[in-house]
Amino acid sequence: MLILLTKASSDYWYDFIEEDSIENLIGRFTSSGHLPHSLIIKENFYYQAYSYDICKAFNFSFSLASLEQAFKIAECKYEIQIYDDWIE
Repeated sequence: MLILLTKASSDYWYDFIEEDSIENLIGRFTSSGHLPHSLIIKENFYYQAYSYDICKAFNFSFSLASLEQAFKIAECKYEIQIYDDWIE
């Protein structure tokens, strides 16, 4: 499954990861130094959203590459947000 990865301290940073299971996903973050309790796993707010809305939210320019990224964001059913002190 394709998952959107974001950071709590950045409005525009994002990445994608693909994993087969939750166990593999947690193992990936544990091995990279992120503890599972520092991650927020939630449904992607932009799942199946219009690409125009995603481009506005992520401050994309309206180019073909940006639209491709917006479509990819809309494909992700889940989002993992890296939690930090920005939320508190």
